[in-house]
Amino acid sequence: MRFPPNSLRRPGGFTLVELLVVIAIIGVLIALLLPAVQQAREAARRMQCTNNLKQMALAVHNYHDTFLVFPSGHVQINDTYYGNWAIAILPYIEQQNLFNQYDHTTHCNTAANATVARTQVDEYLCPSDAISSPIYRPASGYSYDLRVISYKAMSGYTDDGAKNWDHFAEITGLSGSWKGIFHTVGSGHSQSLGFEKMASVTDGTSNTLLIGEYHQPQDEPGRSSFWGNSYWGYNLGMVINEPYIIGNQYDDCAAVASNIGVCRRAWASHHPGGFNFSRADGSVSFVPETIDLTIFAGLATMAGGEVADL
Repeated sequence: MRFPPNSLRRPGGFTLVELLVVIAIIGVLIALLLPAVQQAREAARRMQCTNNLKQMALAVHNYHDTFLVFPSGHVQINDTYYGNWAIAILPYIEQQNLFNQYDHTTHCNTAANATVARTQVDEYLCPSDAISSPIYRPASGYSYDLRVISYKAMSGYTDDGAKNWDHFAEITGLSGSWKGIFHTVGSGHSQSLGFEKMASVTDGTSNTLLIGEYHQPQDEPGRSSFWGNSYWGYNLGMVINEPYIIGNQYDDCAAVASNIGVCRRAWASHHPGGFNFSRADGSVSFVPETIDLTIFAGLATMAGGEVADL
């Protein structure tokens, strides 16, 4: 019996086994490609974050060119808090209208200023942050919700988490050589500090830190950094001689810290391995979370006489 020539050919299409093999191969390829895609996305986010810091550093320089001093970390008169560095540089990041809406004659905890401070400023947000531009109410008795910022300005160095450069009640006992560029300015508690000039940065602008990343704590939203808030360094930070504060979550830090203040001023980010930081010369560097704190402290001061570099 003879069969037609085509009758012995296999039917068209995949067999079940072949289909499973193809699916498995596709799955392996996706598994191999996904980390590369994620790394590429993170690299792009980190680049945007670096650009944000460069824009802010340039704005600080433009402010200095205009007023011949750096903007303050924040302004404190007795126990009343007014503007801060993030508000001061708004005109130099194309936010003049927002700057004009803010009432600079009164403190930040008012309904009018809080309305302004809930505005999103793209340059103040790192795209790697887990929550994009949330609005929270700051801790310490604030009446209004404010929008967060992904960054803090460097106010200097301290050897004690209970002492800092953003409140006159706590400056006593800190060495003047430990000051950073963005400490508090004004008077109170028998203390006073003025604005800093470029000539004051005797450590060298390339050896002095300016603005860096601050990790927004997910379980302590009131401890976030807020660009429109100047009370007790919500957008100020310093280097503190406690090694576990770098790169950690707020709750991890609070579990082991000798003073909760160190956790409120910790430097960290969502970038793997460290965080970005601008310098007084306008450059931006990546600070590894394993950095020697002695080096980090030397970079935090503007006139400490240390020899330090990243």
